[in-house]
Amino acid sequence: MISMAGITVSSSWTCDNLLACFTIGTNHEPSIMDDIVEQDKCICLTCTEDLSNNPCTIDIIADRNSGMAFKTVHVVSQSRLLEVFGNHGEYLSTFPGELFDEFEDTCIYTTKIKLRSPLTTLSIKFTRLKDKEFWIYGIYLTKINVSSQSSRSIQQPGDQQNTNSQHAMNNMPPPSLMQFQNLLQMTSNEELLSNLLSTFGSSVSKDVKGNVCSTDKSFVNAEKSNVCSTDTSFVNAEKLSEPPSVEKVSMKDIECVIDKELRNMERKILNHVDARFDALHNKMDLMFAKLEMLYHNNNLKGTEENTNNGNNNLKETEENTNNGPHVCQARNAVSQ
Repeated sequence: MISMAGITVSSSWTCDNLLACFTIGTNHEPSIMDDIVEQDKCICLTCTEDLSNNPCTIDIIADRNSGMAFKTVHVVSQSRLLEVFGNHGEYLSTFPGELFDEFEDTCIYTTKIKLRSPLTTLSIKFTRLKDKEFWIYGIYLTKINVSSQSSRSIQQPGDQQNTNSQHAMNNMPPPSLMQFQNLLQMTSNEELLSNLLSTFGSSVSKDVKGNVCSTDKSFVNAEKSNVCSTDTSFVNAEKLSEPPSVEKVSMKDIECVIDKELRNMERKILNHVDARFDALHNKMDLMFAKLEMLYHNNNLKGTEENTNNGNNNLKETEENTNNGPHVCQARNAVSQ
């Protein structure tokens, strides 16, 4: 971790001067060339491990006593797609970048991260990196002033080590239910939490009850038909092996259901976004290929026309040269 006035930053990749790329201000629409990108703000991050197991992430934490939170973040980098995570490592959103410049097969993108609510802690994940060296040309943090008490209530960060371990995974998982419960508890609204859990509990109970009735009905009927030919001890054993009561559905079952749904939701969204970006990228490549072909054909056509004009001029010159003696003979005949 590296600290400067008001913030602490860290990265999963290696960088000697990570803080150099950061600028803190109050402008919500900063100028890219004047406020963000400068020569001394360009940094290079290096991956020392396998790319698939070590995604590039940057964690930004505002000091609790700084009295500030972040509302907007502008990033100028080589990544065209950024994922943002909140105070507790929970996934917030994915932000696409706009192409700013391109030179020597290097593309520079500008990405505006507009947060729904101010945050004092956030993590930025740079996706789709193909090389182990990655350049960031500037990061502008738009701050807002908040009271110290509000800053503490906004922040309440979770375990930083746990957050880093989540970022180190190949595919970033959605937030667990424990983080979701902590987020609800932060709002100091116990009634909301109890109502939410009771709603999930009732829905899960109905599902479990329906599954038990549908799957065990034939089994119970078969056991009843066999009880007549068995002794009393076997009947008691069958009673002990009955499925647990629906009312005993534990909190762990609810956690599993919610976590599974969140994972499926994130996977579908990311797959959809990736497919759209790939299709757009292929379409742009096709358009550039057509433009290059058209430009090449126009140049070739112009070259052929110039060659034909040169041949025609040469032919006229030869004709004039051949007709010269005949003209002289005709003049001599007329003079005689």
